[in-house]
Amino acid sequence: MNADKEKRMLSTERAARLDSEKIIARLALTGEEVLVDAGAGPGAFTFRFAKALPKGRVFAVDIDESLLQSIRARALAEKIVNIVTVNAENLDIPEKTADIVFCCTVLHEVAEKDVFLKAYFDVLKSGGRMYIAEFSSGRRTLDEADTVRRTFIAPERTEAMLAASGFTAAITEDINPLIYLTRAEKP
Repeated sequence: MNADKEKRMLSTERAARLDSEKIIARLALTGEEVLVDAGAGPGAFTFRFAKALPKGRVFAVDIDESLLQSIRARALAEKIVNIVTVNAENLDIPEKTADIVFCCTVLHEVAEKDVFLKAYFDVLKSGGRMYIAEFSSGRRTLDEADTVRRTFIAPERTEAMLAASGFTAAITEDINPLIYLTRAEKP
């Protein structure tokens, strides 16, 4: 990821457009959970989760090793000790470890969505929750300067994919006109 895009992803403007604080509030964190930030990118949510989970742990997962290195460097500089970086190509998180898996504007980028969802189903404990924040239909990009075409997923399809992967009780809510959040549980 180039430095300009990383800077945009970490900007307060992007956080406001996503309603990051509203999304985090929907997770109803107690402060002790083990949370997987799937597709963490440069850590826009990772560091918020780490601060919200003083007795918990955050696994920041991404396919881009340079982004994981940036997260490690920032965590070290800020003396944040509850972040563990994991390369998505070798999802080295023990099965039934996580209370929560979270991914924001990631699923539409994944080619093998069923494989992705199954992998994260496996790392969740029984009763664990999966949260998927995605772009609402009708929007092309998050950043008007970003000209990359993206494929968006209707909330009903997200719910159906979660059900096909073994999740139950999927419900979706609109966070704002740009983003929806789907929550499902591992039985």
